[in-house]
Amino acid sequence: MGIKVEENTVIFEGSEIDIYDALDLRNALLELQGKGVTSVNLDLSSVESLSTPAIQVVISAKATFDTLVFSGSGLRPTVQEEFKLMCLSI
Repeated sequence: MGIKVEENTVIFEGSEIDIYDALDLRNALLELQGKGVTSVNLDLSSVESLSTPAIQVVISAKATFDTLVFSGSGLRPTVQEEFKLMCLSI
């Protein structure tokens, strides 16, 4: 799957973020961090499922950036449930 970075927005273009995609997501976020970006929009609106490593990347991003916002059309119910199962408030 693909990840697109536009300014401070990371757009994931796929329905599932597996362990390999999680690495790409991490690298995109690190790239923004390296540019001094403090506020990130994360567009996961096409995502229906996240692997545990992907959830860990999102947790790390929430701790790294001053602001992490889920943009696009929001999170699908299945993704919201995965975060809830990990006891995460998003």
